[in-house]
Amino acid sequence: LSQIVDFDVVFDRVLSLAAEVASLHNTTVHPHKEGEFGELPSEYATPLALALTEIVTNAVEHGLAGREGEVIIRADRNDERLAVEVIDTGTGLPGGTVGDGLGTQIVRTLIEGELGGSITWGPDVRGGTRVAIQTALDLHADARDAARLELTLSQLTPSRRYSGARRVPGAGWGVVGSGSGPLHRPREGVLRARSSRW
Repeated sequence: LSQIVDFDVVFDRVLSLAAEVASLHNTTVHPHKEGEFGELPSEYATPLALALTEIVTNAVEHGLAGREGEVIIRADRNDERLAVEVIDTGTGLPGGTVGDGLGTQIVRTLIEGELGGSITWGPDVRGGTRVAIQTALDLHADARDAARLELTLSQLTPSRRYSGARRVPGAGWGVVGSGSGPLHRPREGVLRARSSRW
């Protein structure tokens, strides 16, 4: 079952990483965070953290690129959706549009594939780049799965509890006849080498 993560704490580490990246590229960054992400299940938190790390560090490394500027992160959420904007005051996208580089592909996979959300890149009114992310949240799904699993296990005798659990190839552990389906497994991280902006 997933864990609940205080994503604001996680994102503070992302901002710390952005400062480290700036120092390595002779860049002065002024990060500003507006709004709160709040608590998120790990299956949302993991891909979102990876995507935002990529977006923020790209803004510092290539958007600001040796100059002083701001990176603004705006979070707006409720129990049903999460919207995030990352805005930098840098040089903007080459040619005014996002490319199809490895960074773009990874971020799209995380947001659209893992989270089932949407992401767009575009120019900001101040001349930099604006990245907008939106995803729906189903925060009650894991609670329902946990309740079904607990009810099923409570109905099993001690000897049947072991025999009733089985490995689901490629998916995780499930309980035979429980109706709860495979349990979530932690998502794997993404590592890569970045050489250009998107």
